[in-house]
Amino acid sequence: MAKTQLNSGNISGIQRNDHDITTVGEATITKVIAGSNITLTQTGADAGTGDVTISAAGGTSGTPTGTKTSALTAAAAVAAANEFAINEAGVSKKVTAAQIKTFVGAGGSAVPAGSAGQIQFNSAGAFGADADLTWDAAANDLIIGGVDPGLTMNGITAEPPAPPAGNLTQYVKLVAGRMVPKVKGPSGLDYPLQASFWGNNITMWNPTTATAGAWLGTIGAGAGTYSTALPTATNVYTAIKRGRWANVVTTLNQVLGQRNTEAMFMRGSLPNQGGFFFFARCGFDTWTNGSRFFAGMHSATTVVSADPSALANTVGFCVDALDNGAISFLTRDATAATKAATGFTIVNNKGYDLYIFCPSNSSQYGWRIVDFNAGTEASGTATLNLPVNTTTLTAGVLASNGALATATATNLGINRIYVETDY
Repeated sequence: MAKTQLNSGNISGIQRNDHDITTVGEATITKVIAGSNITLTQTGADAGTGDVTISAAGGTSGTPTGTKTSALTAAAAVAAANEFAINEAGVSKKVTAAQIKTFVGAGGSAVPAGSAGQIQFNSAGAFGADADLTWDAAANDLIIGGVDPGLTMNGITAEPPAPPAGNLTQYVKLVAGRMVPKVKGPSGLDYPLQASFWGNNITMWNPTTATAGAWLGTIGAGAGTYSTALPTATNVYTAIKRGRWANVVTTLNQVLGQRNTEAMFMRGSLPNQGGFFFFARCGFDTWTNGSRFFAGMHSATTVVSADPSALANTVGFCVDALDNGAISFLTRDATAATKAATGFTIVNNKGYDLYIFCPSNSSQYGWRIVDFNAGTEASGTATLNLPVNTTTLTAGVLASNGALATATATNLGINRIYVETDY
């Protein structure tokens, strides 16, 4: 086709309406200029001309700069739809999806792992799940499956508060060195879970109406002038039934209280051999300084007819005649004794819970004492001057009037003696 050639005489004027940037409704983009964090790709020879693609990089969001046109405003609206407004210390900011992903962390995902009902956990920085750990929302049931599952609980230091009505708190507490599972109800009363009677071996004494009381798993004997004390409302100690043993007039160094007469308990010298958990609940209806006291494991009744700390192979709570009622935790081997102060001193009509724990084949004893009238306690560990590990001992709660000649100068009350062993 032949060219059409125009000369200046044929042209009176040309108007470029397609480049009109001032008339409303007629404006078009002349050129796009990249702003902060914006990347442009184009088909034109010059940057920002022709068909232009606008890409937003991660980081602070930016708005393309250039001639204000209706087309550019639409593109900015699309970019804004992919941004999220946040408020940081009173300053309004915008973040992109890429920035949020960076904040969550590499590998992070908002998509839950596993299948419906599986509990989510942190698996190396990502959401994890396991088919053996599930929650049944319909039945309000936590399910732990798989091979050899278990639930490990850390022992607490302070007792938890009472739970709301209709609830029960379960926890684990270290008692005289032994981890014990416990529960507490809305009343605030806590109690340990009892070991199976067909598993661990249990030896126990309870009061009746006679000096012998009732022994389970062994035989025993009481000593002293016996009486049965039924509960009264004076305080917590007097509100428990107890057997009482008092001294008679003029007879010195009398043995008072209750003990089993079969030597059954030792530390042990082989794996899984020996060991025990001892508990006694006792107190004094009458205490006079100069009296003696012992609760624990011993080898003879002379543990109180003389000072407890003088008897070889002895472990337990003791008061020697010159201790003026101050309770110590005693360990004695064949020749020497160690007495650790508990901080408690015997007072009339006050009760104590006494605990001793010796794991099988152990080289230490853990102990705990609780004044259950006041709710205070102390505990410790004994490692020195221990009884010979293969010497078998008897369990008892005993007292003596020592050199006191007045009748009932010493009146010991016992509510419970309990010993538990693995075998």
